[in-house]
Amino acid sequence: MQKSINPTTDFAKNLRGHYHEDNPSRFAVTINQPQQLIYSFFRNFENLSLFMKDLKSVIMKTDRVSHWIIRLKNGMEVAWDAQVTAERPGEMIGWQSLEGSEVETSGSIWFSPAPAGRGTVVSLTMDFKIPGGPLTEVITMFTGEDPESLAHINLRRLKAFLETGEVPTTEGQPSGREKNAETITDKH
Repeated sequence: MQKSINPTTDFAKNLRGHYHEDNPSRFAVTINQPQQLIYSFFRNFENLSLFMKDLKSVIMKTDRVSHWIIRLKNGMEVAWDAQVTAERPGEMIGWQSLEGSEVETSGSIWFSPAPAGRGTVVSLTMDFKIPGGPLTEVITMFTGEDPESLAHINLRRLKAFLETGEVPTTEGQPSGREKNAETITDKH
């Protein structure tokens, strides 16, 4: 995955709460599936909760308006409505949150053939402003729950889901260590 992000200056912008105003996040991943299949899967927004981390549900209100609910690790739920603002069937979907939404977001996702017939390049550009201002932006960034980290993670999860039919996870799995196991230093 590639993204055009400068960690030093972007971190400072996050601290000031202005990241969303002048530098949208950009990500890309190559998925070994046909372009039309990926587009069709993604365009049915209700499918997105099958692989997106923290996405509880997407409910289609109309063909172009959807209601999104995210549940974060801390149990907090955030909801907003978004509308499709541009669309090229099989190629691109653009969106924007509706005025008055708890989360301000806009962006586009593009589906294009990968070189040498190796699947599809999925490119995501998004702009966001999360509720709570600059302090919340920094806190979510350090916990990996910020929109930029989630976009990166979710593109990887989309790739895994469409190529294998599942999303790999270690949640709920044991670490492999026995309780009260002796370590090498305990024996001396």
